[in-house]
Amino acid sequence: MKQIRQIFLFLLILVLSDCKQRPTFPASPEIAFVSVKKLTVYDTDNKPTKDSVTVSISFKDGDGDLGTSDADVINYYTDVYALQNGEYKQVIEKDTIPIVYHTKNGRFPALNPDGRQGPVEGTLERGFSTYLIFKPFNDSAAYTLKWKIYIKDNNGHSSNVIETTPVRIVNYLYNP
Repeated sequence: MKQIRQIFLFLLILVLSDCKQRPTFPASPEIAFVSVKKLTVYDTDNKPTKDSVTVSISFKDGDGDLGTSDADVINYYTDVYALQNGEYKQVIEKDTIPIVYHTKNGRFPALNPDGRQGPVEGTLERGFSTYLIFKPFNDSAAYTLKWKIYIKDNNGHSSNVIETTPVRIVNYLYNP
């Protein structure tokens, strides 16, 4: 009988010690850079057609009000920078840097779809395709890009801004 009680007490202590404390995060989201990956898309003749980039960021939010199902709401913000003459310059659509990418800003779905409040954390991934708005003089031109990213929660709180590591883009679609 004494052994059964000791085993029960041991199991109870084991179960209670395995319970996790609920994390405490601030109400404003916090993000951190995780990775940037480049994928080259090939056509049926095995020729590269374009480079696609996926950026991964981690997030933490204390009240869990991240994401939306409203297609008109933007909550993921990006700026792209291209290496030019040894320094990174922000790419603006009417700029002389020819790269433009679609879906610059966007949205991510609700991360607490049941509406409960409380801390959330995880990883968001977003893909970017690269396009040229005019044909470069050199058909073998390559561009080194990096992104600055921040997100907003449903109460309008902005996260910190993170910067990705640089990515060299060699294959892109011409899209005048």
